[in-house]
Amino acid sequence: MDLIFEVQDRLTDADESRFSADFNWLDLYDPMEDDVMQNMNGLLAQDAESSARAECATACRTSFRRFKKTVVNKIETQVAALSA
Repeated sequence: MDLIFEVQDRLTDADESRFSADFNWLDLYDPMEDDVMQNMNGLLAQDAESSARAECATACRTSFRRFKKTVVNKIETQVAALSA
């Protein structure tokens, strides 16, 4: 859970950067947060079968990778615009 708060703090820092071009970085994360949290809850559920936990873990990784790719693409776009 601390990792999620750290990610949100860093995205807020990016929002406040003079290089963010009025872009809200948290807007990238917010839609994915519910999916991530739901899968984390499934992963940590006491009564979950090991196969269900494995599926939740895979879904969590997929969500985080999708988020990372989205952020990297947006950063690359902004860097290209700033350096043009």
